[in-house]
Amino acid sequence: MSPLIRSALALLLFSGWLALLFAGWTAGGAVHLLLVGAAVLFPWKALR
Repeated sequence: MSPLIRSALALLLFSGWLALLFAGWTAGGAVHLLLVGAAVLFPWKALR
């Protein structure tokens, strides 16, 4: 998968995490899995 697509998906997950967090919906902390998914999906090696 290209770094551009991976970064776009990571941004989508991060935005969803922020939206749910600010809405007050945490589902027992499960919403933080979106943040973990965004961090894993982000193409860190492409930053070099």
